[in-house]
Amino acid sequence: MTENTVRAIVENFFANYSKRSKNILTGSEITPQLLSRHTARYGMSLAPNEQPILVVNHLQCFGVIELLEKIPYLGKFIELMNWQKTGIVLTDTNVYFGTLKLSPFTSLTMLKGPSGCRKLNDIKSIGIGDHDACVGTAYVGHIFQINDEALGYIRMGGKIEFDGDELELLNAFFPYFVAKLKEMEKIQEVK
Repeated sequence: MTENTVRAIVENFFANYSKRSKNILTGSEITPQLLSRHTARYGMSLAPNEQPILVVNHLQCFGVIELLEKIPYLGKFIELMNWQKTGIVLTDTNVYFGTLKLSPFTSLTMLKGPSGCRKLNDIKSIGIGDHDACVGTAYVGHIFQINDEALGYIRMGGKIEFDGDELELLNAFFPYFVAKLKEMEKIQEVK
C-alpha cells in the first residue's frame, strides 16, 4: 500500500460524503502540533516516512486546547483525565489508536485501555461498535474494533453528549476504506 493509494481512498470518500465533523481531520488539517498531542496521548510513534492521512478526536473539547496553551499548570490536571487519551490516527501503513478500558467502572475512574498499532495489510475489518455500558449516565464512548476484536472505548469527539455525527461518519467510512484496501490488494496480487 502506498501513501498515494491510502490518501486517495480517504480523499475520495470525504469528497463524496455529505457530512463532516470538526473532530475527524484529513489532509492539511493534520498539523505537527496535533500529531504531537496524539503521540503524547497514547505513545504513537510514526516511522520517518510514514504519513498521517486521517485523525479522529483532536480535543476540541470545551476549549481544552486553548486552556492548555494559556494555563500550563491546568494541563497537568487534564493530562490525568484519561478520556482525552483516546483517538485514532490512520497513516499510509498503519492504524494507531488509544482507548479506555472495557469495564463498567470506566465511567468512574477513566481506566486506560489498550493503545497500539495495527498494520493496514493485517486489517480485515475496522469499526465503531456499541455505546458504553458503564455505571452512571455519563457518556464514556463507543467500542472500537479491529478484526472483530473489541479493543476499548473510544471518544470520537469532545462534546459532553453522544458522538453521534462522528459515529455516523466513521461507520460509513471504515467499511468503505476496508473494501477499497481489499480491492487494492487484489490488484497488486494480479500484478
